[in-house]
Amino acid sequence: MIKPNGIRLIPAVLIAGLTLVFFAVVLHAALIARVHHQARVDVQSTVRDFVQFSGSQEADSAHSLLAEFIEQHPISTDEALVGITPGQLIQSDWAEQPLDYGDALVVAATDNPEAAGVVEKTEGPIYWASVEIEATDSSLLIARFTGMDIRHTQRLIRMVVSLVVAGVTVVGMLWWFFPKAQRTPQLVEGNVSMVGKSIGEHSGLELSLPSDPRVILRVDVSALGTALKAAADFCRGTAAGMSIRDRTVTLWLHSPDTQLTSHQLNTTFSAREMRPVLAASQQHGAVAWVESAPRSGCTIGIDLPIHQDRRNNAYQH
Repeated sequence: MIKPNGIRLIPAVLIAGLTLVFFAVVLHAALIARVHHQARVDVQSTVRDFVQFSGSQEADSAHSLLAEFIEQHPISTDEALVGITPGQLIQSDWAEQPLDYGDALVVAATDNPEAAGVVEKTEGPIYWASVEIEATDSSLLIARFTGMDIRHTQRLIRMVVSLVVAGVTVVGMLWWFFPKAQRTPQLVEGNVSMVGKSIGEHSGLELSLPSDPRVILRVDVSALGTALKAAADFCRGTAAGMSIRDRTVTLWLHSPDTQLTSHQLNTTFSAREMRPVLAASQQHGAVAWVESAPRSGCTIGIDLPIHQDRRNNAYQH
């Protein structure tokens, strides 16, 4: 059988799942976009470095200019610098991703009239730019591979999603096994007048109260205030108060303009709006009732047990 907490948990899990999927998709798109942007920035930065380098050097030939720049310029494992000259490719001896003439990247750089572009590969796109050396048939190919960054990004997303799923699972298990904490009762002990004023403050209603200090109540004023407000909303009550009877104190609410049928009288406490009244009466071991007569409106009451009755030195608990 599904526990009540489980019933409440089902929509929460669905919402959390949809939120997690949306979060993962947005995060993936944002991080991948950042990878592509950084690749373009790195390529353009190296282009500027080469232009500045070539303008400040007096090399004997394009071959020596390219070889000197490639050896001096630091690159990471996901970058490549290739000097393209007639009949020869110039690369560093320690290049981790060496290229040859048949490579799609070299073909794209030599055959493409544009000075930059992207070569799509299974492991991830490669951003490239080509800088020609004036008055020669030589150029520098700058390549930035994104495959490693994309794999790292995907691992990061999987780790974040796993942590979120673990957190949601833990919260769900706690919600399932530990019922929602009950509201702490705001118990007040005092004479009818004092207790009635507290109930009135919680309900927002002004109560008509007896002044006998010998009758003592011990009640949850918050629960009774909520019940009184619910009853007032249900029957549009305009008058409320407390009355001392023989062994009980009645908390009542009256509406002179609301007339209830016999069916309404029988189903009053089944109504959703009246649940606080029924709950408060059950909490205090009290009796909730409703009455209605022609041309006299309706009255809703809760007969509360007296905690201490000093009128005859009798104690009730």
